[in-house]
Amino acid sequence: MSGFVAGYQTVVTDALGGGAANALNGLVGAAVVFALLSSGVVWLMGSDRLMAIGALAGSGPRTMGYFSARFGTPVPVNVISGILASVFLVLNFLITGGDLKSFFTIVLGLVISTTTFSYVLVFPALVVLRRKYPNARRPYRVGGGTIGAWVVMVLCEFYVVAATIFSLWPNLFSSDVTNAVKVGGVGIARGTYELTVFGATAVMLVIAVIFYAVGRRHAVHDRWPDEGITADRREVAGVRRA
Repeated sequence: MSGFVAGYQTVVTDALGGGAANALNGLVGAAVVFALLSSGVVWLMGSDRLMAIGALAGSGPRTMGYFSARFGTPVPVNVISGILASVFLVLNFLITGGDLKSFFTIVLGLVISTTTFSYVLVFPALVVLRRKYPNARRPYRVGGGTIGAWVVMVLCEFYVVAATIFSLWPNLFSSDVTNAVKVGGVGIARGTYELTVFGATAVMLVIAVIFYAVGRRHAVHDRWPDEGITADRREVAGVRRA
């Protein structure tokens, strides 16, 4: 067996036969797509809300902290993330010449690298925020005090840094370091893969630096930013550093 999908197809075909197996495969395929879609939407909702709150605190333009009075959603961030995702999607499709297998390989690598890369500064924030805001209410708290927080941070940080490096450059410490990138038996030229992944990462880093430079003008360092209806009239929680 070459993988889970091949094993599943073999078992279903042997147990049900051709016609019934095809019908079941269609249902399972639809369920998988729905599960991935719902998971992606939930993840996007959380990350967009986090970006909006971060913008209010000084991690981006203050106008990105606007929340819809009717739905409570961060409208500017939702729109911008949708535009950026669409642009990257179209560019990747053009770079791969419309080849779906190559397109999937590049998008998969880009999704993994950007996801793990986004956590590179998240885990150190555990230690930093505990020190800066020791009296903040934390419903979920890592046990073990300061030592426990450091142990968790170091272990998780090692994982995300390693995952980011190897997703940006697969087979880095092997004899295939310069060969074509293969995912699920599908190969794509090393140059095309690295140009796309590193290029997209560079664009996102430039945007992050610009957002940080703009957000410094209204940065909040002594209190927690809170969700507000408009960015220019934001409310902040009264949690201050002791």
